[in-house]
Amino acid sequence: MQFITLQDNEPAPPPITLQLLRSGSGLFDLTLTGAASRLYDVESSRDLFNWQPFSTLINSNGSVRLRETIQGNQSPLFFRARLVP
Repeated sequence: MQFITLQDNEPAPPPITLQLLRSGSGLFDLTLTGAASRLYDVESSRDLFNWQPFSTLINSNGSVRLRETIQGNQSPLFFRARLVP
């Protein structure tokens, strides 16, 4: 019986990070940073329990930016992202 050992020398992909910057005009910039050439689902929640699809983004170069408007006088808005398998 022979055994073969395979070693993966590729570095681990960078972690997924989200950064949210909000201006006084109701616009916000959501920047997703992670592995390049990957597809990510972004979800939003107002209570951290009920999550809704927000956007699907293709991260072509390691960072992708989304600009959107948030209506004033609303409860806080939270975001999370996950890599689409």
